[in-house]
Amino acid sequence: MRDQIKDREYFNEFLQEEQARITRFSDKLANSEVKPERQLAVKTKIHDLKLGRGMGTG
Repeated sequence: MRDQIKDREYFNEFLQEEQARITRFSDKLANSEVKPERQLAVKTKIHDLKLGRGMGTG
């Protein structure tokens, strides 16, 4: 059982941070800052973040 219920502000901040991560990864791809052999991994990470699986839980 959870010890503490998170408020709306907590989740809004979490979503903003995830969106910032998506933007950062997308910008790196667009600016050719990602090595070709890493592009698929970065695109997969962006996809996972958009689906809410960015916390290492596949």
